[in-house]
Amino acid sequence: MGTERKTLSRDAQRVAETLSEPDRAGLGKDNPFLTERNRIIRRLRHRGVLLRVLSELTGLSTSSLHRIEKGGEGEAVKASVKAYMSDPDFRRALMVFLKALENISQKLRVKALTRKKRSKGRRWKTNTKV
Repeated sequence: MGTERKTLSRDAQRVAETLSEPDRAGLGKDNPFLTERNRIIRRLRHRGVLLRVLSELTGLSTSSLHRIEKGGEGEAVKASVKAYMSDPDFRRALMVFLKALENISQKLRVKALTRKKRSKGRRWKTNTKV
């Protein structure tokens, strides 16, 4: 199970009893297949197992388990973004796009600030809604 503790809490024992043998073997922190282990952890969290109990079963800290739960398969996405960002043509195109987006945003702000509307019983007022 990958834990250094000799005895598990009652909750951890109950969860361990419900796990299949492959899941129990894959849950330890010494498992070299991290995506498999993380998938098991996310599935158990989805079923309502507390972080404290998972920490007992895996030997991982609760903060590590929380990151695994929230992270999903983010490492693959980070790697692909890093690959794109290292391409100079992509970076150049992205900068052109961001500059165009900034210009459009600025024009919309100016248009919203200069547009005026008549309200009941009042003089002209500036409409600041976009």
